[in-house]
Amino acid sequence: MMNNAHVRRYMREVKKWIPCEGAMKRKTVVRLSEMVKDYYYHTPDADYNQLVQRFGEPKSIALDSVGIMDTEDVLDHLRVRQKLLRIVLATAGVMLALWGGGVLYALVDAITDSGGRMEIIVTVDEVYSEVE
Repeated sequence: MMNNAHVRRYMREVKKWIPCEGAMKRKTVVRLSEMVKDYYYHTPDADYNQLVQRFGEPKSIALDSVGIMDTEDVLDHLRVRQKLLRIVLATAGVMLALWGGGVLYALVDAITDSGGRMEIIVTVDEVYSEVE
């Protein structure tokens, strides 16, 4: 495809900023990629700044692509992200609660096994130094 590091970096930045996924993102990236390939073919020594001057900042390209998209599609995509975030947070909460329950159970079990008394053993290592 393209072996110029500047072109790869530019396309990676554009992909990172485009908020949609799947077919919409692929269509936008393929369309831009074709234009960048054509530009690179005619200007093989183009650097990142030249690509930005020619095609625009990656963030602005992403904003333009969102402006073209159907509002309902953008909202659906945002809802999917919100649902995924809720699932991840709920899973983390459950895992934390299970861990806390396990620690509490182990503590209660240790206290009951010892007859209600806990024994704490402190070991002190003494360091002697000779003063002359």
